[in-house]
Amino acid sequence: MSKRQSGSQESFSASQLPEYLIITCLDCSVKNKVASKKLSLNPRCGKCGTLLRTEDML
Repeated sequence: MSKRQSGSQESFSASQLPEYLIITCLDCSVKNKVASKKLSLNPRCGKCGTLLRTEDML
């Protein structure tokens, strides 16, 4: 079972990251599915284009 992200941010070690995370955009509240491998590529919200906050997850 994978952990999902909603409004709050949780910290994961690199070995604990699930394949995908759900990250909620802080600007428009849309939930974005982001591959764990791509967290370091500064993912953006699919709706408004705002950078998604991922620094707590790396």
